[in-house]
Amino acid sequence: MKNLLVIFFICAFNLLCNAQVFDGYGIKAGWGITNYDWQYGAPINGKLIWDNNSGFSIRAFTDFSLYRYIGMEAEIGYAQKGAKYKIPFTTNSQPDGTGEYVDINNRLNYLSFSAVGKFKYDMSLISPYIIIGPQYNYLLSKQVSSLDKIVYNKFKNSSLGIVLGAGLEIKVLSVDFIAEYLYARDVTNNYNQSNIEIKNYSHTFLIGIKI
Repeated sequence: MKNLLVIFFICAFNLLCNAQVFDGYGIKAGWGITNYDWQYGAPINGKLIWDNNSGFSIRAFTDFSLYRYIGMEAEIGYAQKGAKYKIPFTTNSQPDGTGEYVDINNRLNYLSFSAVGKFKYDMSLISPYIIIGPQYNYLLSKQVSSLDKIVYNKFKNSSLGIVLGAGLEIKVLSVDFIAEYLYARDVTNNYNQSNIEIKNYSHTFLIGIKI
């Protein structure tokens, strides 16, 4: 899968360089729900379940038309990812917990690059579209609990993923307003240990403009 994504990136950028029609550029921003797929291999063979986190995302993009309904979108963006969990609050008199919890919020900040296929049905005022393609993610920084630093220090600096989305472009005069849903998921392991596999995934809702 990793090799296929690398090949897709090369082909996508080659298409962008040879695209016949520049179709505009713009910016999108929004909020997403993020989490991990966290799997342990042998001898544990188990899965950790985390609470969803939320994070901000902002992206700049450029569109190119290739054929009537087919185009490409090159994008650079910033996204907050991660997950949360709760630790029960205990006392000497209530060692099993008081019913209160301490929230642990671990956040990872990524710079992402993507080159996706864009399939758009142009209409007079509203143009629906879908996008799909690969994404490269680079880890910029981490804000994690001191309890978890030993784990998060073994996160890799980069990963490859795939994005899938759908949206609408709404034309108002010379500007297109955008509403978009985007699902992103890693396909390579984020962890520097062979028996642990950690992959980010997120559901993000974005609004933006294109000119």
